[in-house]
Amino acid sequence: MLAILVSSLLTGCKKNETEVAIGPINVQEDYKNEKRYLSISTSIPIDKVVYDSQNEQFILDGWYKISLNEVQEIYARSNEYKLKYENQ
Repeated sequence: MLAILVSSLLTGCKKNETEVAIGPINVQEDYKNEKRYLSISTSIPIDKVVYDSQNEQFILDGWYKISLNEVQEIYARSNEYKLKYENQ
């Protein structure tokens, strides 16, 4: 009788577990530093430097296209720009 009581207490005390479905997280990168770099280095107003996330490229002044990878490679090597504009 005691064994039945103990087993019913142990199995009857289940925690109320709720599963939360987590969908895919869509992180939209704004590439603020890269946009500013392109704007300053090309003398194109920053509002005319647009990032196209679907094609992963920047569009400058509505017509010139440059890939995100290329911009990131150039930006990574832009030591003089970083000294002048980012370390103020």
